[in-house]
Amino acid sequence: MFVHSVTALMITSLAFAQAPVPNPPAQQPPASTTQQAPASTAQQAPQSPITVPAGTAIPLTLMNSVKSKSTKPGDTVRAVVAFPVTVGSRLAIPTGTFVEGTVTEVSAKPFKNQAPTLRIHFTRLLFANGYSVALNGENTQAFLLPDQSSTVELAELEPMPSLGPNFAMGAGQSSTLPPLPQVGPPMGEVMGGVFGGAAALTIGMVIWAHHRANSYDFVVFDVGWQFQMVLDAPVTLDAAQITAAASAPQ
Repeated sequence: MFVHSVTALMITSLAFAQAPVPNPPAQQPPASTTQQAPASTAQQAPQSPITVPAGTAIPLTLMNSVKSKSTKPGDTVRAVVAFPVTVGSRLAIPTGTFVEGTVTEVSAKPFKNQAPTLRIHFTRLLFANGYSVALNGENTQAFLLPDQSSTVELAELEPMPSLGPNFAMGAGQSSTLPPLPQVGPPMGEVMGGVFGGAAALTIGMVIWAHHRANSYDFVVFDVGWQFQMVLDAPVTLDAAQITAAASAPQ
């Protein structure tokens, strides 16, 4: 009887030892780790380029003076954009952008009734962040004042009314006065000397002015002169570079 009890106990122990142990339930990962990155980290699409059309007038301010003698065709001229240029609602050329060009013609006529002329062929835009673009433009002198010739109006004179035959004279007195005696040189010689001296002075001033115009190197267009540049061909600009140039310190 005892032997049977021990045998049953051993069989029961072996059965429990061979029974499989159930695995614990797998833990679910946090919900935050399964979500995708927010849409703000996605890269934005590149902006389309900006095209400034031909014929656009760009206001400029001259940065180096142009002189009558020392400035010659082929010399470099620099200017700065005085007012921003936009294409639609987009900024194309910020204020302070530099423009470079070369002189093609300069004519100084300060002693004649003609305004001085200056022609510049602009070839490059240089932005504040170092971005540069080639262009093709010419200057215009739209801001020069036209020649205003002064007109002198002569007032119409009315004839003086007659004062009568007896004014300042007694009745019956003769109105004919005796001739005054002549003192000094004849009047004809005096007038001839005056006109001759005036003519000599005028000729001397003309000769001096012509010599000064040909020898003196004076400023024709000074720094700060306002004028315009007109584009002869369209200019295509990188929108990202324009945005960086607008935020860069001038």
